[in-house]
Amino acid sequence: MLDALAKKLRGKRTVILGVGNLLQGDDAVGPILVDLLHGRVDATLINAGEVPENYLSSIRAVQPEVVLIIVAIELGAEPGCVAVLDADRLRAIGNFTRNPGLSFLAVMIQDGTGAEVLMVGVQPESTCFASELSIPVHKTMQTLEELLVNVS
Repeated sequence: MLDALAKKLRGKRTVILGVGNLLQGDDAVGPILVDLLHGRVDATLINAGEVPENYLSSIRAVQPEVVLIIVAIELGAEPGCVAVLDADRLRAIGNFTRNPGLSFLAVMIQDGTGAEVLMVGVQPESTCFASELSIPVHKTMQTLEELLVNVS
């Protein structure tokens, strides 16, 4: 699944959007990963925190071919598991850990840019206030970091 993601990103003008709350454990996976990628990938990086909708104009300005949203999502799976979803599949999901409007955001980005919108959802272990990333989510984040650095 991640190999297919790498193929979709290779050679494309890409925006990587990290979504989540830095103070809520595994919910921070997107923003932390985006911060780790600064200066290491050929992509526009946006740490959107909890307000990704505030970055729509910034995303449109880049005229991306691909927008990659990285976020913690309840998948009903083991902590650290990953799902890669496109905008069509996002429409059917309403169980985001932080923001149920992410599917709407993905559609707005796709409609506003014509870009392919992909979401990398990571199953959290804990989103408790003031907790750190769990070991399984941290390992997944490292895998994603390596993949994204190697794609650039």
